Amino acid sequence: MNAYVLRRQFQQAVALQHWDEAEQTLAAIRQGYYLSDENCLFLKIQLLSSQGRWHALWDSSGYPLVAGLDPLPAAVRGALLTSFYNCAVVEKEEQWDIPATLDVFRRCSGKLGTLLRYRAGLTGDLFVRLFAYQATVENQAPRLTQLAEAAVEQVTRDVISTLLTLVDAPAPPLAQVDPVEMALKHFQEKNYDEAFLAALDCPLSVKRTQLLLYTATMTEDVSICQAAKEAFEGLSPDQQDEILSDPSTKASAKFVVGFDKPAPEQEAVQIPTHWADWFKAIHLGGNTDLLLSELDSFTAQNKMVDWKNSTLQETEKVLWEILLDEGLTVEQRNLLRASLADYAGAVVQDPSFPKLGAGDLYEQIMLAMQTFCNKNNNSAGFLARLLEGLFQIDIDHVQKQWGSMSDWLAFMPSMKLAGDVLELLELFQEYGLPGDKLRDTWSNWVGSLCQQFTIENRLQVQGWTRLGHAIGGDPFLVGRLKEILAEPVASDPLERIPASVITIFTLREKAAQRAAKTIMTRNCNLKVKICTDDRLSEQSKALASHSDIVIVVTACISHALTFGIGPFLSKDPLYPRGSGETGIVQALEEYAVGI
Repeated sequence: MNAYVLRRQFQQAVALQHWDEAEQTLAAIRQGYYLSDENCLFLKIQLLSSQGRWHALWDSSGYPLVAGLDPLPAAVRGALLTSFYNCAVVEKEEQWDIPATLDVFRRCSGKLGTLLRYRAGLTGDLFVRLFAYQATVENQAPRLTQLAEAAVEQVTRDVISTLLTLVDAPAPPLAQVDPVEMALKHFQEKNYDEAFLAALDCPLSVKRTQLLLYTATMTEDVSICQAAKEAFEGLSPDQQDEILSDPSTKASAKFVVGFDKPAPEQEAVQIPTHWADWFKAIHLGGNTDLLLSELDSFTAQNKMVDWKNSTLQETEKVLWEILLDEGLTVEQRNLLRASLADYAGAVVQDPSFPKLGAGDLYEQIMLAMQTFCNKNNNSAGFLARLLEGLFQIDIDHVQKQWGSMSDWLAFMPSMKLAGDVLELLELFQEYGLPGDKLRDTWSNWVGSLCQQFTIENRLQVQGWTRLGHAIGGDPFLVGRLKEILAEPVASDPLERIPASVITIFTLREKAAQRAAKTIMTRNCNLKVKICTDDRLSEQSKALASHSDIVIVVTACISHALTFGIGPFLSKDPLYPRGSGETGIVQALEEYAVGI
């Protein structure tokens, strides 16, 4: 076991919402001193923010410590500021109490450290408003004007219009200053937003390109990275070599452009900077050892997916070419196995997932994973997430996807994967696949595992039984499952939960309805409500505020709603491992055991 393997295990567990596994892996990383204390804090922040546990993050002892670090990864800055917004700002903003909101910024300035020094690397109106409030506290009218241009939502523009009335009019412009010197001054003062804007006004040169490369590296901002890359490509070959041979700019050039400085007798090696080029490099077959060594850092820099149509088509094309190539080496296949899991993690965690127009890409990823990846819990989890996204885009995909999925499921059944396979079969059944197509796979798994099922697996046995009834499964096997369920149980954990109102936030209404019926049957003191809103609404706010227990099915709910209901929850929600009935009820059982 090494740091690379543990980090990948952690990232995949987070992508699949396997929170317990992520916690255990993080504990192993800490105990083995595989990463620095600082990087362990970053991973903890990622875990809490992925769960939407904003209060736990805001109230943690590590918050002011990390907020004082500089520079910080953009994702970490974003998570810290989002927790600040949800825990300290949103209530005042909802009431349109601007003076009270500004007071929050004054009181929290010490705890926020350097987080509000620059906005580059952070996208979205939430961050625009945060920086607008801070600009008002600092009486920065010009910065407010710039932020108004970046606002997309009307509420943000309204906030900034109000804030502009609270600051002094901008001072008259100063005498003309050399933009290169101005950009350098801003950079040295770590005002990266202003450094970038000043650098844009500079004529093309090595110094301007270096400034842009430095700024891009510090902020990880997509637009700044693109500007830096274009500036580098606009230089002459000699000027490019000057930057690549300079130790102070080598790392920045590698991060932004992808060049690794060669030894004198070698030619330059170009490390890919986005996923389409990464898969192309694997397919070319050269430097697989180098690519494998760079996979961890490449994945960390490419957590966000480029959704431009040209990039999608390019990625689809190269994946298809890889699938058709029968001459791939063992090294290529091993690298593909690792890369596809990381890419699937980036795709399903993207805020726009599932994205209209990306259906063909999802299909290619699934086919590639079925071809190259091991048959394990993580692969099954990613396939379930991708399938669910695909079915939400177009239900016609259900029939087309079953052929390859049934082939993938035709392996020796094991108890370790039984829950994941049940989740996959329930997904296809719920989205309309005829029962006769599911019967063979159901019979294979139930027939093989029937002797291993016990009443201790009651929840899963109930799921297999219900599915068998729904698809007209073998009566003998259904009867055997019923015999197991007829065995006495020591106690029902759900009976330990006192009278409570439970709300399930999900987009799979049928699965949630089945789960609600099961829960209320097992404990008549529980009242279960279901919310299928895909955006924050007055109803979702009310349900979040007035529920004793909230279950958030993040596998199929929009990121906008997942983050949006956070400020209205009285305590942390429950997160099922899957979006089916079994996953929802299991999450509540695990909660009940801990009471």
